[in-house]
Amino acid sequence: MIVEAQNDYTEFLIQFAPYTDNITEANDRSCSIEYNDDSQFVYAVALGKNQSTYNIFFFGEMIGLDKQNALVNRTFVGILSYTGSPSSIDCDNDFTFTIQFIPGAFAHQEHIVMVTDLIGSIAYGFSDLFTFSYTAATNNLVVYQNNSLSPSTSFSPFAVDYDGGLGIIAGFLDNGRNSRVRYRAVIILFSVSASTAIATPISSWNYSASLTSWQAGLTNVGADQYAAKFDMSVSINPITTQVLVGIQSINTVFLFSYTTTTLTLISSMSPGQAIGFGKGVAWLSYALNSFAILVNVYSTNYVWSSSKIYIYGSTLTNTLTPVSIFPNIQQPLYSYMSSIFLNIITTPDNLILLDDQGGLFVILPAPTGYYSSTVGPSQQIVPAFSSQLPCIPGTYKNTTSIGRCVPCPAGTKNDGTNLTITTCINCAANTFCPFGSTSDSISNDMLSNVIQAVAYPSSPSISGIDDILFFTLFSIGSSSRCVALSPIFWALIVGAIVVLIGSTMLAMKHCIKHPKVADKYNTLETIFKQTDFIGAGEMWVGGLATFCVLVLIISCYVFSAKYYNSYPIETAGPSTYTCDTTIRNALFSSGLQSLSVPISTLSFNQPRFCPAAIWNSDGITFAEQSIVGSDPYAIFVSTNNTIYVANRENSTILIWHEESVDPTKIISGNFIDPSSLFVTSNGDIYIDDGQKNGRVQRLMTETNTFVTVMNVSSRCDGLFVDINDTLYCSMYLEDQVVKRSLNDPLMTSNCVAAGTGFEGSDSDELDGPGGIFVDVNFDLYVADCGNDRIQLFQLGESNVITVAGSESLKPTTELYYPTAITLDAEKYLFIVDNNNHRIVGSSLNGFQCLVGCYGMGPQSNQLNSPLSFSFDRSGNMFITDTSNSRIQKFQYLEESCVNTSSVVQTIYVSKLTTNSSTYFTQCSGLNSYYEAIQVNVLRSGLYTFFSKSDMDTYGSIYNEYFNPSNPFENRLSDNDDSCDQHQFKFTVALESSIKYILVVSAFFSRVTGEFSIFVSGPENVDLKNISSPSAIRKPYMSAVQSNYSSELTTNSQTYSRDCRISNYYYETIRVNVVGNAYYALSSDSTMDTYGYIYKDDFDPLNPFENLLSQNYRSCSYEDFNLIVYLHAGTKYILVVTTSSPNITGTFSILTSGPNNITLDPYSKYFELFVNH
Repeated sequence: MIVEAQNDYTEFLIQFAPYTDNITEANDRSCSIEYNDDSQFVYAVALGKNQSTYNIFFFGEMIGLDKQNALVNRTFVGILSYTGSPSSIDCDNDFTFTIQFIPGAFAHQEHIVMVTDLIGSIAYGFSDLFTFSYTAATNNLVVYQNNSLSPSTSFSPFAVDYDGGLGIIAGFLDNGRNSRVRYRAVIILFSVSASTAIATPISSWNYSASLTSWQAGLTNVGADQYAAKFDMSVSINPITTQVLVGIQSINTVFLFSYTTTTLTLISSMSPGQAIGFGKGVAWLSYALNSFAILVNVYSTNYVWSSSKIYIYGSTLTNTLTPVSIFPNIQQPLYSYMSSIFLNIITTPDNLILLDDQGGLFVILPAPTGYYSSTVGPSQQIVPAFSSQLPCIPGTYKNTTSIGRCVPCPAGTKNDGTNLTITTCINCAANTFCPFGSTSDSISNDMLSNVIQAVAYPSSPSISGIDDILFFTLFSIGSSSRCVALSPIFWALIVGAIVVLIGSTMLAMKHCIKHPKVADKYNTLETIFKQTDFIGAGEMWVGGLATFCVLVLIISCYVFSAKYYNSYPIETAGPSTYTCDTTIRNALFSSGLQSLSVPISTLSFNQPRFCPAAIWNSDGITFAEQSIVGSDPYAIFVSTNNTIYVANRENSTILIWHEESVDPTKIISGNFIDPSSLFVTSNGDIYIDDGQKNGRVQRLMTETNTFVTVMNVSSRCDGLFVDINDTLYCSMYLEDQVVKRSLNDPLMTSNCVAAGTGFEGSDSDELDGPGGIFVDVNFDLYVADCGNDRIQLFQLGESNVITVAGSESLKPTTELYYPTAITLDAEKYLFIVDNNNHRIVGSSLNGFQCLVGCYGMGPQSNQLNSPLSFSFDRSGNMFITDTSNSRIQKFQYLEESCVNTSSVVQTIYVSKLTTNSSTYFTQCSGLNSYYEAIQVNVLRSGLYTFFSKSDMDTYGSIYNEYFNPSNPFENRLSDNDDSCDQHQFKFTVALESSIKYILVVSAFFSRVTGEFSIFVSGPENVDLKNISSPSAIRKPYMSAVQSNYSSELTTNSQTYSRDCRISNYYYETIRVNVVGNAYYALSSDSTMDTYGYIYKDDFDPLNPFENLLSQNYRSCSYEDFNLIVYLHAGTKYILVVTTSSPNITGTFSILTSGPNNITLDPYSKYFELFVNH
């Protein structure tokens, strides 16, 4: 019998045995029985494994009651009994309900589980506050109002099973609020008395994570409140007295043996760091030790990814492999079942699958030679059943089970002539008979070997055929070979000849008066007019120009033909017909590795991200200054998620093993002021010691000793060891990257890998190189800090490519002193943009700001001069936030990649008029009308904005707010002419928790007109017009102008404006307005001024309290310009200070608005500090 409680319909669905996949059977053996009270919510139903009666136990709570208060008549236990004939089911008359309430007053129970004895005669229930027994025959409910399994410690039960004499229960024990691990998993062996309902613990096993495992960092906070990620599962094998326990929060399944006195752990299985392995466990055969494990794959923040059932055929070990995985190609998922599985149950021969929509599917065992087909019926039924189909040729099955047929081993075959074959037969000698063969008719003598080992080429820098044609036809390389192959070069040569011929003909016509010359001129004119493709035979000049066009057309056809034939790469070789010999008729931008380079050789993480990848904009401080010291430079995260940070202050290397909160190891060395470090796969640490000692050191893990492995003449701002054990150092002060092989026992002079050794901006020159990255093709990427670009030095190529920043081949992103570079699995770039205080990354959608997109600062969503970063295995970023003296962790939001294929479009229509606000789009020139539109995102993801208008539109999008006085502040992305259509278009990653401002303006000054905005993405967005003031960049009108002048001196008050550095001189000014409106306050000073405005009061000991607005270097000028909405009758305090401490000088404050502003000195805090 199969029973499902369907709370949405307030009914029980009951399916009686025997089970069949024949849905047309006249005698339907299922019933739907309504609850006897619509206010009931059933938590669980229970049946005996060897049910002798048709009694169905269930328990639940009454809905609509306050969860916190202890109330009577809350929790109920019941029996639904069938008293009719099993051969002829009567759903209307043969079912009876019996329900009793748990006596006493109890609050809502988050965790309560129930189980029956083997024959289904007695049910036992367990919660943290009580246990009960319910005997069906006598209708006797016994309640013990205490937690008899753990009387002194709060215990939350999650799963239970019972063999009739002994039971196993799994749950979490409360360790107390002061414990780091708030709740610990525990497995308890118990016996229980039906007469007293007292469960007696016999033996218990407490889970304790290894200190080096990823589970050691788990605290299980929240396990006392129901959360699906903490689900557990238990299944007893009463024949072998073994029990399977699944704890999906630690991604582990355990196998125990038990006796009447002991519970012993035998083995465990864990596939690695994840959540979901062991959500359900069930024995498939008590005698053969076969079992099933429900595996739900989730992200670390519990977003569902996939559901599978792993079927095993022998005793559980950590190396055991499944004999089958459901769904599979033979056993697909029933089309009416959800792909999200909640639980599995066995009888044990039958496997019952429950999905998140209440669907049930029963996989019945198939005999030898057959497999259980899960295609299911063509219409939806609940429950649905599998059918039996014979094994297909090339496969066999020799057991009665729910599994699939398996392919014949190599050297054996099944030709399908005997559909019920239970084994494969041997193939004839010297025949081709691979894995899964159906025939041995091909002799090995008929086959020949083909060697397909071809070097995997680098991806071309451009891959679109239109781009390739454009750069091939209209570019001239620097080498003689490239010049000779350049079509535009030969077009220019022909053009020069054409000019010479044209000049001669003009001289013949106008300068030489001779009949024969005139005849020759006419003849030439006729000939050239006939060749005129441009003017359709009307101009002889067009005929001459046609020859230039023909050169380009012929070159285009020749190149296209050769390019088309440069595939496959096995026969193509280098592209000698064009300047760039790496061009191929294929795009090799995948994460595949060369066969000679196993992935395990990489010591660093290269995650694979979707195009819509997003990171949480709010970082978590992983380590503070007290741990990492002042201004940390170097960080490295290995493939096992071990984190290495160099502490420059005390010359130590700090190591955090996976999930550790505090450093697990600290290594002291004789290095000084290290700028970089690198860790190889064997654990050796390479650290820069070039600033003072002119060397790179290696800490050898086997001997725990430091040795010098490279001599250098500068500090190494970047270190890297490639897959051939070649060490690279980017010498910042020498404008060069050098390398040496670590396999060379003699430490001779280094080889030059990049740069000339002289500061410069030519393609082969560097200006203060920083971070470096070498891919598996030995292509070297260099963060060329002083030139604001990323340079690519390809192995064996003389041409250096700018792949990001200034002078890049394609427009990418503006960089300001990039200091580090890394690549993901798809070879997309991720860059530390140091002086822009952010991390930028590329994808299919181009470059975009990823984290630190809110300007420089100490807040969780800000960075201050970051220097380096590294990914962990999950794609999270660890960044050295150098000037904030901390390590920040930004979490990768995997849910941003879910359902990115569906696109929803939002349309917004408006117009710019002469009444619209104005601002200066680029901080200079003439101002333009604009409209500010608030963008509210319902779902995080990648969104594309584009405009349509008769105007030449310019669009930009901002985080949180838009300051018209400084359009660069908080700007996330902007665009002017997309595809030369005079309309903007940009794609940007947006988060649902953040407010964005879209600013639409005309590119030219004072242009008005209508416009439409189209937004496409994974969900509709909310667009609404918001009020925003005009930027002031004109003389102030005397009627509404106020002027205040003063001076900061060494006698001025001081405070710490950023809560980090003290001794900033400042002055407080009282601001009074007579009308509600937007007002502008700007400074005029030779100092680099900072302006803050506060509402009601200003406390120098807490400069962020009451802060209304702030501004610094408006439009990159050294003065501030505040535009803020002020209310009449409200006290405002303007604080004028400087960007750097200990700066003095004079300043003036200019104000403007619809009404006059009064500015007065405000000296409250000066008097306060003097008097106290």
